[in-house]
Amino acid sequence: MGGLSEVESIFELVYDLWMDDAQAYLDWADFYHRHVDDGRSVLELACGTGNVTQLIAPSTKHYVASDISLAMLKQAQQKVPQHVKLQQLDMRDFKLDASFDAIICAADSINFNQELSQLRQTMHCVAQHLKKGGFFVFDVHHPERLNMFKQAYIEVGQLNDLDYQYTLTSHGMMLVHEFHWYTGVYPQVESYQQRIFSEAELKVVFKPRHWELYVENENREPGFSFGEKWLICAKYKGGLTI
Repeated sequence: MGGLSEVESIFELVYDLWMDDAQAYLDWADFYHRHVDDGRSVLELACGTGNVTQLIAPSTKHYVASDISLAMLKQAQQKVPQHVKLQQLDMRDFKLDASFDAIICAADSINFNQELSQLRQTMHCVAQHLKKGGFFVFDVHHPERLNMFKQAYIEVGQLNDLDYQYTLTSHGMMLVHEFHWYTGVYPQVESYQQRIFSEAELKVVFKPRHWELYVENENREPGFSFGEKWLICAKYKGGLTI
């Protein structure tokens, strides 16, 4: 996301193998369904290959699944229900001629906003397209993950007969994911950074006069509790000037 140019990415081709955690997707869908009624209109940001889309879309009346990557959208096309419209867009800068009952963004994709200002841009785009009383449902990494990965985590393995080395480490407020794909004599390197947002920063962006927040961790413990992630349902009260 974030206006990046289309580049040839091995990670996009093996995304589903790398993100092979069916229970995590089911848990995310459960969180959504506990807050949003069936039969709603939904816009999904950063849908990837459609793993969450195929769980949420069947209960909706209108569904737009979006991602900045055309390669991801092409894979999603093979999975999603027929009534889903796929669209390429950047979560930080988009304008559609529609408003939605719910907007969702799963798999810690919000953390690809590289600065607090970019998170505000995303939130403002969301507010422009969300009906009053609608819901913005998303998840973010817990800040403790910065401490967890001060010492790099390194994994070596194989996906589709492709050897790789994966490194996850933290630098400042960033989680840095680096892949080395061994496709020939020299590895192909791909690097992705995710900005970690604190509880205080999230509350500054989602001000109480405009948003009502419900937060829990992956163990369903309410509030900004310790864990690996925070799942957040932000109910839009309206009145946010753009």
